[in-house]
Amino acid sequence: MKLNDIIDGIYNAARGSSDAVLREYNKVPVRNQPDIYAVVGVSSVKLSESFCYEGGEDYPLEIALSVRILGKECCDPMTLYSFLDETILTGLSCGGYVIKAINVSNAAFDHALRRLVISSEITVCGSCTRKEALTDGA
Repeated sequence: MKLNDIIDGIYNAARGSSDAVLREYNKVPVRNQPDIYAVVGVSSVKLSESFCYEGGEDYPLEIALSVRILGKECCDPMTLYSFLDETILTGLSCGGYVIKAINVSNAAFDHALRRLVISSEITVCGSCTRKEALTDGA
């Protein structure tokens, strides 16, 4: 179990099958993005006390995500909310995460990016498993 694997897993789940979901700090210029896209960042990762069983351990996992959905200025704000629901939230649920909490902002225009933006904080729960290495008893 590596922290990089946990973070890659949450990004892959949030992305689902969409190419319009980017990791935070992706250096692709705004002008090269589709009409609507998302930027996902990991705010925190919390591993709790493990549950041991024969053959491994499960660690309860809680991850806080910062998600921004960006659309062209002529975009209907409801389209941004639909993108959040149908792409990000569905991807997380299908990826095995349980959505614990979500806080979504009103749509606002970002003059620097020339994009309509909604911001959200999403907390998800899941588990991380570490399997014991098999030994031959020798």
